[in-house]
Formats: sequence, structure tokens, C-alpha cells
Amino acid sequence: ARLFAVNFADDLLNPVQLGAMARVMPRVKNGRFVVVPEGPDTIGHQTLTQAKVWAPYLKQLMEAP
Repeated sequence: ARLFAVNFADDLLNPVQLGAMARVMPRVKNGRFVVVPEGPDTIGHQTLTQAKVWAPYLKQLMEAP
């Protein structure tokens, strides 16, 4: 199975600066972690409700061999 983890640069609930995902993801076989940069369509943690922001990353995952 593949694991796809997404975080948002402006997420205050799960701050990227803590480095939690960066520490654990190398141990996850078939795992991928992306940080979506802050932009006009991001709204912190609630960006998870904005599929248009993270859908391109999911598309890449689904198309990967």
C-alpha cells in the first residue's frame, strides 16, 4: 500500500516547522510526504477542505507506478 501525507505550510495545528512528518516518513515504505506552499487558496489547516489545492499531488500519486 502507498501512503500519501499532505501538510500545508500555513497550518498552525500541525506546523511544518516541528518536522514530525519529515522525521517519520523516511521509515514508511511507499510513503510520500508533501508540504503545500502557502498561497492565495490556502487557509491553514482548513485547506484540507479545498481539494483544488491538494488534488494535483493526489493525481501524481495515483498515476505513479
